[in-house]
Amino acid sequence: MALSPRRRAGLPGLCLMRGGVDSVSKWAASGVVPLRVIPLDGWTAALPAGESRAAAPYDACLPMLAARRVPGRLRAALGFFVIDGKAVITVQPRGLRAQARFVVWEPESGVMRSPGLPVARPQDLQRAARRPGPRAARALRDLLRSPGDDARSLLAAAMVTLDLPGGELLGAAPSAGIAGSFVVEPAPRAVSGFDSAAQDEIALRAELGLDR
Repeated sequence: MALSPRRRAGLPGLCLMRGGVDSVSKWAASGVVPLRVIPLDGWTAALPAGESRAAAPYDACLPMLAARRVPGRLRAALGFFVIDGKAVITVQPRGLRAQARFVVWEPESGVMRSPGLPVARPQDLQRAARRPGPRAARALRDLLRSPGDDARSLLAAAMVTLDLPGGELLGAAPSAGIAGSFVVEPAPRAVSGFDSAAQDEIALRAELGLDR
């Protein structure tokens, strides 16, 4: 499953970051997806507050947020998304050379490999969540091996297993009633810059015949 968006997607999805509210807000403004920023215990959450402001085919909020790089000052970061009916967990650990890793879980099948996406191990998730120990590792492995039938339930259970806050926000429409939350709109310059770079890449791929 490619994370490059091809169609519109909505909630549920959220990203948890170790940075403070001000730092996360600046990061949100430099992207293309409007985000509701929510302070949580030990984390700051960012939920999509609308569709991506980028031009098609990059106008789906969840794939854009799932694929977005989190800077080192906000790591470790964990993301939880339902995309095309699949549960997608992203982990971006601390470290200059650390790369984002992914768990892609499909109902009735369990964990699946997606070409081009480095696979996150249970211990990668544990380390980012600061939830060590063999009991949590065993519970997480068993959960991910379970075929199950609902991606959202899988994500919520993973967050409980990792002792992460915000599981109740999965699938909830972001509203002004969430205590301490506020919406950050993408800066127009960030959106125009992304669109320009995306069009240049599309034109180059077409010129080189890579999309045939």
